[in-house]
Amino acid sequence: MAGVFMLVGIGMPILPQTNSGAALAASVCPSEATDRSINSNVSTYVVFNNKSTQGIKTYWLDYSGNRKFYRQLNSNESYKQQTYVTHPWVVTDLEDNCLGVYYPESETVEVAIADPAAESSTNEVVWTDWTTVSADLKIATGAITKGSHEITVTSTADPTHNFVQTDGGTDYWKPADPYLSTEVENAPSTPDIVTLNTGGTVTITFSEPVRNPLVALVSWNLGSVKFSAPIEVLSDGKKGYWGTGTAVLNGEKNGFSPQGELHGVIRLPGVYESLSFTHPSENWHGFTIGISDIAEVYNGIVNLDSIENSSKKQAVKVTLPAGEYTISVISQEEGGAYDAWTKNSKVTDCDESGKKCTKGWEHKYFYQLGDTKRVKIKGTGRYETPALALENLPEDVTFTIEEETEAIFYLQDKKDVSNNQGGVSLKIVGKK
Repeated sequence: MAGVFMLVGIGMPILPQTNSGAALAASVCPSEATDRSINSNVSTYVVFNNKSTQGIKTYWLDYSGNRKFYRQLNSNESYKQQTYVTHPWVVTDLEDNCLGVYYPESETVEVAIADPAAESSTNEVVWTDWTTVSADLKIATGAITKGSHEITVTSTADPTHNFVQTDGGTDYWKPADPYLSTEVENAPSTPDIVTLNTGGTVTITFSEPVRNPLVALVSWNLGSVKFSAPIEVLSDGKKGYWGTGTAVLNGEKNGFSPQGELHGVIRLPGVYESLSFTHPSENWHGFTIGISDIAEVYNGIVNLDSIENSSKKQAVKVTLPAGEYTISVISQEEGGAYDAWTKNSKVTDCDESGKKCTKGWEHKYFYQLGDTKRVKIKGTGRYETPALALENLPEDVTFTIEEETEAIFYLQDKKDVSNNQGGVSLKIVGKK
């Protein structure tokens, strides 16, 4: 198989809706408003594996976007389903409430459905599994697996790290007491550790945004440490591998001075794709990185049909969590349902290059965020063919929202829409 996708409650990266992990109030997933099968050109298979404690159902979305029931699976049952690459599948509970929508790939993939309880609890931390270190000791790389997210963590040291344990060695995280608090219920459970001895700067980067990252510390006892953002001390003052110490925050609360042999945990409130800190020279001090929360945003595809979504009243609605968003027009080859749309059954008055048509294929669409003024994306004109329209896409749209907002997307044709063809597919990519 090409891989395994985990469907936990509602949270799954292959879904074009918010990955909130919370149950949806409606019985349908938001993308079902526009999802439908497109063609039967590429045959493939999907394995549905019910690892949850409840029964589930699988439905195919037909060419009109209607659910067609296929199979009910009890707990720990699975089956292999023949399908096609452009055919969406809906997984529901036994009351037909949508748990997620899956889009087949060209190779067989297993979709595993798990209970929401399988997610880590609020205060359970996933600590980095450090796996590699460069020959010059400047770069250490590891991974954090949180639910269905696998995040690459990279530590880059200037001038260098001291030593990095990736597979066994002395477990400097014992005893565990210095790392436990009301906010952190589990200490690092393996000997993996990154150590430093020559003063300098360390930069930590994450392959996707994380919320409130944690830094666990072993044996920090000299000078002062300063971070790129404010910090909170979650635990200190308890005996660790090398003794006992405390962290005294500086006046800006973005750093600390260790007193004694500091073992403990600090937190950086907020959402980060990278963070950095400066540190002094000493015999050595060590750290690792942990998280208990992913910074969720919306990432998905919105398909606008030129007949069914041809007015504001027929708009596709999407709830966007706070974050920065980019909207791009995409093609069927890129996973969309459409390449372009036209209001007319005929193409007329194009120039010799197939451009500047009076009637033709285009990408004009509208969107509106909450109660703000609607925005019209004019596109770049009308073209003789969808392929030409795809060669002349409108520029990407970017915006930032500070709080959860309902966004609507639609096309507009105030006349007879019966001759309309095609549609516009939009890829929405968000980040915190």
